[in-house]
Amino acid sequence: MVEAHLCTACRASVGPEQHRCPVCHARLGFVPELGLLCAFEDRGEAGWHPLGVRGVGVRLPCGNYGEHPICNWTVPAEASDCYCESCRCMARTPGLSEPAQRQRWARFGRARRRLFTGLRQLGLLDAQGRVRGLPEPIFDVVDGAGGVLPEGPAVRANVPGPILVDLSRIDAMGDRDLFEALRRAVGLRLALARGVSLPAPAGAGHDPDRLMAEWESSSGGIGARVPEAQRDPRQRPGTAHRGGPGRAGMLA
Repeated sequence: MVEAHLCTACRASVGPEQHRCPVCHARLGFVPELGLLCAFEDRGEAGWHPLGVRGVGVRLPCGNYGEHPICNWTVPAEASDCYCESCRCMARTPGLSEPAQRQRWARFGRARRRLFTGLRQLGLLDAQGRVRGLPEPIFDVVDGAGGVLPEGPAVRANVPGPILVDLSRIDAMGDRDLFEALRRAVGLRLALARGVSLPAPAGAGHDPDRLMAEWESSSGGIGARVPEAQRDPRQRPGTAHRGGPGRAGMLA
């Protein structure tokens, strides 16, 4: 189900991934710190100024906003990085010359932004929008078409370096499955970073499901809510997602 939003300028219904309001044609951009899709007036070098809402300062579009276009998130005008927190976590951008490649990249971007929205709601991002305890880049992408990579899952957290996402293999996954694979991969990395150690059969490596279960039950992981007192006061839990407590809040 596509979540409905209202254009803050004219109150028309808009989708979460739209870049312009279909009625008043205002620029639309997501403000992750507030969980708000906002209408803006583009004033060029003076930045994007919010329309019809208070508490949102001057913003700039993510560096990927106008490319294809893929991302409709925004950053503060004074930010040192031109990319939003979801795009900044990438090691590289794949070739996007073919429509199928652009479609896969767009799907991965939607799942990644959904993941970062949930991570922020759970207090797992720092003041700069980085995942606490994980070095950037968090993700890297490859296209395994033509047998470049051996057979394996589309999302691989059990490799050195960034979590590897094989875009050629996500076509067989639904959007929810793709999001869940990213969630599990980040949870696994966070569990390992926090020193969770579970026995595994020889040669089997770490079992992601067991690590996730251990971490989420003992460390307040992605499947748990952060106490209200520990949340960033700028956050508005439930604004971007209307799910209930626990994992459903991220999957709604």
